[in-house]
Amino acid sequence: MINAYKRATKDALDKAVIITKMVQEEYVILFDYIVMNKVMKILKEDNAVIIQQDSGESCRIVFSIRKNSGQKISARLQKISNVLLTLQNVY
Repeated sequence: MINAYKRATKDALDKAVIITKMVQEEYVILFDYIVMNKVMKILKEDNAVIIQQDSGESCRIVFSIRKNSGQKISARLQKISNVLLTLQNVY
């Protein structure tokens, strides 16, 4: 009986599909339209995924990025004047 359980477990593990997911952080950034190019350049260079974007005189972007890149992009964006960056979610 023990051998049957061992074989069943081994068989199940051999057939299992391993799914690897990266931990993501979701940020909201508020800024003036005049710095849009700087913000977009940083988001593009750091491979951020834009989830939502509202443009006008004041702009709002919701984006996600890998957790291990979060501090780097946060530091770069906060160097731009009149930028408010908030961590919204981690998943």
